[in-house]
Amino acid sequence: MCAPIFGRCLVRAQPCKGLASAPRGKDAFPVFSADGSTLAITDSGKGILLYHGNNNQPEELKGSLPFEHPVKFVNEDRSLLVAKVTGIGSDITLIDLAGGHRQLWKHVPSRFYGSGAVVAVTRYLKYYAYGVPDYSTDLYLVDNLR
Repeated sequence: MCAPIFGRCLVRAQPCKGLASAPRGKDAFPVFSADGSTLAITDSGKGILLYHGNNNQPEELKGSLPFEHPVKFVNEDRSLLVAKVTGIGSDITLIDLAGGHRQLWKHVPSRFYGSGAVVAVTRYLKYYAYGVPDYSTDLYLVDNLR
């Protein structure tokens, strides 16, 4: 069973027949624009690619950096929120699609990967929520305890 998106099999439960699959590494963290006309995909440490409509050739998102992944299209699909895991959390940056201008939007103290499921942002960037792993349990090994 395939989930074809713009003629590509991005989600694969069984081998697809008759559809070209996305090149290796170009199917991580897909995010659609609100109107469904554009798809943003992480490109294996090179940046973010944008697929527009039925165009088979992706466009590199100006201003995107290696190892960032798309989070959500905002500002009437004129900007894209992207996230990058840092040593002390995650930086969420707003990138203008037309010119590639970058603006740090938030730094969150959680190191998350992926889109939507771990970080949620409202349409006009008023509210946001993100998951924080709970590592509060300590495990101790005690020898010769009776």
